[in-house]
Amino acid sequence: MIPVDGLITRGEYEHEFTLHQFTILPGGAAQKFKITEFDKIRFS
Repeated sequence: MIPVDGLITRGEYEHEFTLHQFTILPGGAAQKFKITEFDKIRFS
């Protein structure tokens, strides 16, 4: 889980670039990440 509102970057470009990099990882690794927001993460 990668909370979008938990990323700390210098600017909007770096924020978008970081998220983009997680979506294009090779070898099926990109499917192991889910991009969400902190308030949508629940623990049982």
